[in-house]
Amino acid sequence: MLEENPYAVPESVSGLAQSGYPTERFYVDGNLIMCGTPVALPAICVITGETEDVVLMTKTMTWVPKWIYITLFVGVLVLLIVYLLLRKQCKTNFYLSRKLRNRKRWMTFAGLVSLVGGIILVIAGANSEMPGILVSLGVISVICALGLLILGQPPLKAVRHENGIKFWLKGFKQPFFDQLRVMYANGE
Repeated sequence: MLEENPYAVPESVSGLAQSGYPTERFYVDGNLIMCGTPVALPAICVITGETEDVVLMTKTMTWVPKWIYITLFVGVLVLLIVYLLLRKQCKTNFYLSRKLRNRKRWMTFAGLVSLVGGIILVIAGANSEMPGILVSLGVISVICALGLLILGQPPLKAVRHENGIKFWLKGFKQPFFDQLRVMYANGE
């Protein structure tokens, strides 16, 4: 007859990563999610809180200290080396509603088209007799492209870490937290 140890770690927590932090769990910390890496969030859109017609997204979020960009004054190569040495990464599986995901894809596509068009306009303006208008339109197009490319990115971002194994993620909207509350109140 096998006796159960009342002091044993519960099975739900026994799947610890080598680092000692449970990666299958996440915790709400204000408007942030604290988690290990990798983490799989429940099937709730992180923006709208929808649970129907959601699409799984996978993103490896990278945290770097904010001061790192000062090294750009020394050189791009130095920035790249320091970035690669200091970055901490968190692989996250999260969900977006299909409608929102499609809108973000179109923003990214429009941003890329606008970027290419802006570069072509700047080159054409530099080679024409009246460069002012073409170069101005090209610069405006590149600025719009950067805005569209930023808006087309997935909303989540790593804002803090602890030893590279525990991360705090931001970008979640209130409907996501409301739906989480409902889900866990129902015992799902």
